[in-house]
Amino acid sequence: MKYLKSLFFGSCLFLYVCLPVLANDFSGKYEGKYSKLQIKQLGKEKIKFSIVIAKAKGCTGELKEEIALIQGNKAIYMDENKCRLTFEFNDEKKINVQEENCSIYHGASCDFVGTYSKIAR
Repeated sequence: MKYLKSLFFGSCLFLYVCLPVLANDFSGKYEGKYSKLQIKQLGKEKIKFSIVIAKAKGCTGELKEEIALIQGNKAIYMDENKCRLTFEFNDEKKINVQEENCSIYHGASCDFVGTYSKIAR
């Protein structure tokens, strides 16, 4: 049993050290084509975000003050409605956002998908 504990602890330490984490603080305000994104990085494990879309012809939507967990160079949000947002951090000034099953928050005619550019800290 003692061997298993040390093996488990050693594996976790090995995985933790080997997994890439966000080296930079991505906190700030970002803009997409029709959307705005605000991020506050909460350490190495999670971010708090708000995302708002306002497009012509009544396409609006938002998620506010939600938490996404950091996994490598991404942060992933998933809620009880199976809405999933993936934030991919490529450099300090751009974030790519993908989504699945989130139309409950913005309707079927628009989405949160796109590349967001940093406009302010």
